[in-house]
Amino acid sequence: MTEPRDPYTAAQPKIGPTTGSTSGRVGWKVYGLGVVIFQIIGLVYDLRTPQLMEVMDDLVTMVGMVGLLGYVFQKRVGWRSLWRLWAVLFPVSNALIGLWVYPRVGTGGYLGYFAAMLLFFPQYLAVFRYGYRSPEIWRGMARGGGC
Repeated sequence: MTEPRDPYTAAQPKIGPTTGSTSGRVGWKVYGLGVVIFQIIGLVYDLRTPQLMEVMDDLVTMVGMVGLLGYVFQKRVGWRSLWRLWAVLFPVSNALIGLWVYPRVGTGGYLGYFAAMLLFFPQYLAVFRYGYRSPEIWRGMARGGGC
């Protein structure tokens, strides 16, 4: 027989935190897959007529994509200090590339590039969280250690 429950206290949840669970990251996984597809298409398009700044932009974004996937799947890739640095360099370098390259294309290219940056905001957030807010991924790793 169960004990009578006090009607004035809230019921206790029977679930635990899901911080270490990857099953709760379905939205992130869908977003990550979309970024991978978008990045591959963009890279193929940019390599048809390669220009240095566009290829550099693709490389910067691909490194960010690796950080996104590391965060999504809760896997260590590289060094935590790298991702802490990349959390700052990634959006700043994308903005600088946009300011330097796309004014030459005209207003449409400029607006399109910064609209794309808005779509990448979750990726910037994931890289930030990967480096700064995911101690469970990096636990057991010596300071600055990697893989």
